[in-house]
Formats: sequence, structure tokens, C-alpha cells
Amino acid sequence: MGKNFITESGITGFVRVFNPNSHVRMSWKSKSWANTSTLQIRIIKLEEKTTIAIHQEKLLNLGQRDEMKKYWTEIMGNLINSINGNI
Repeated sequence: MGKNFITESGITGFVRVFNPNSHVRMSWKSKSWANTSTLQIRIIKLEEKTTIAIHQEKLLNLGQRDEMKKYWTEIMGNLINSINGNI
């Protein structure tokens, strides 16, 4: 929490909130964007199941929303494939 970050793909941001086993909230900027969005990822456990909820706000337009929907769908698919490969 309270740290700037940059990913290998050039995404930059600042972690505002980090609650282990609960959620993270951060600023999030793609290297191709002029704007910065706010990203929140929550982990919600209920009995034997877990939901990962991704909420990204302050996107400029439908193009950015579509871009991020595709991005997070791919990330979640990779995560599911990784989990299924280790079961």
C-alpha cells in the first residue's frame, strides 16, 4: 500500500488500499492512455467457492471499456487455466 508500480507491459499505478484476502484498490494507467483509471479487485469467499470481482472506473469511453473487458477476460481465463492445471 502507498507504493507506485510499473508492470513489464508498461502499466503504471499507485496502490491506495490493500487488505489481504479481501481487496486492493489502485490507480491504473495503460502506457497508451492519456488518462488514469481506478481499479478495484475484490476476493469474496463463500463456503467452498470464491468470486473475484473486478471493477474499473474512470474509463474515458466505450473503446476503453471494451479494451478492459477483453483484457480482464483474458487474465481471468489464464488464471482459471492455471488453477485447473494444478488440480
